[in-house]
Amino acid sequence: MLFTSLKKVLFSLGCCLLWVPCANAQSSGVPWKAQDALGRDVQSADQVGELKPDKKVGIFYFLWLQEADRKAPWNDGPYDLAKLFKLLPKEDLKNVEQSDNELWGTPGTYFFWDEPLYGYYSSSDPWVIRRHMQLLTTAGVDFLVFDTTNNVTYPEVVEAICKTLLQMKKEGAETPQITFMLNTNADQTADKLWNEVYSKEEYKDLLFKLDGKPLLIGDPNVVKNENVLSKLTLRKAHWPFTMVDTEKAWHWEAAYPQPYCWSESPDKPEQVNVSVAQNLSRAPHAQVTPMSSGLARGRSFHNGAQRRARGTERNRPRQ
Repeated sequence: MLFTSLKKVLFSLGCCLLWVPCANAQSSGVPWKAQDALGRDVQSADQVGELKPDKKVGIFYFLWLQEADRKAPWNDGPYDLAKLFKLLPKEDLKNVEQSDNELWGTPGTYFFWDEPLYGYYSSSDPWVIRRHMQLLTTAGVDFLVFDTTNNVTYPEVVEAICKTLLQMKKEGAETPQITFMLNTNADQTADKLWNEVYSKEEYKDLLFKLDGKPLLIGDPNVVKNENVLSKLTLRKAHWPFTMVDTEKAWHWEAAYPQPYCWSESPDKPEQVNVSVAQNLSRAPHAQVTPMSSGLARGRSFHNGAQRRARGTERNRPRQ
C-alpha cells in the first residue's frame, strides 16, 4: 500500500496500497467486520482509530488478464499453476527452472496461479469490472494505479473500465478514480496515455488528482509531451534498490519501516507504500532479490521469517 497526506498518498501494488491525505476523500468505505481463511480478524476502529477523511488510499489494479479463452491441453480452462503442480512429477517440482516438461507449454505462456473467485475472467469483462469496483469502494479504496510500466497501455481494457465507472457514477454509485505508472519507454507511453485517456473530456472526473491536476506516475525528466508536462502532476516511480526517503518519487514497494516520498518538506510525507509481499531480501537490509531466490517475503512473512507451516500456502486468499 502507499500513503500520502494532501500531500500524503497511500498506494498498493496488487500487493501494495497508496494513500493521500486530501480534503475530500473519494470513498468513505463500509466498516464491515471480516475474517480471513486463517482466522485473522480485520482490525476495527477501536484498534486503529476512526476514518481519517484527509487521507486517500490507492491500490494497484492490473489489466493484462486476457488468457481466459486460451485452453491448456491438460485443463478444462487456461494454464493454471495450482492444477499443473498436481500433474507434474516430483523431480520437475524440485527443480522448476531446469524442467523441460511439455506440460509447461511454450516459452512466454501466461499462467493463472489459481482459479480466481470469479472464474478465469478477462480484465475487460464488464461484470467483473463492476464487481471489483463495488468491492474496492466498499473497502474504502479511493483510486487505482494501472501498471503500464512495460509500454503497454491496454486501451481496450481501460476503455471498458472507464465505461463501467461512468455508468456506475450515472447510477449514483461511488467509484474509485484512476491513474497510471510508467517506466520502460516512458515518453512513448505518456504520449499514448495522453491520447487514449488524459485528453478525453468524458474521463476528466475519473482521473485521480494531486496538487489540483490529474496524476501520472512517470519521470518528468524523460517525458517530453508538453500537454503531459503542463496539464498533469508528475511523480517519478522509485524502484526499491534503495530504501530512502525521496523527493517527488513515489515508492511502489517497501519493507517496514518504510521510507516515504515528500514534496513540500523532507519532514512532511506525501506518500508511503504498504505492500503485503515483497521480492526484497531480509535482515539486515531489505534489497531487491529474485522471487526464485528463496529470500523474498511472502504474505505469511512475519517476525523476520517466512512462515512455512502446513496449510499456509493452501489457505492463501484467492484474488
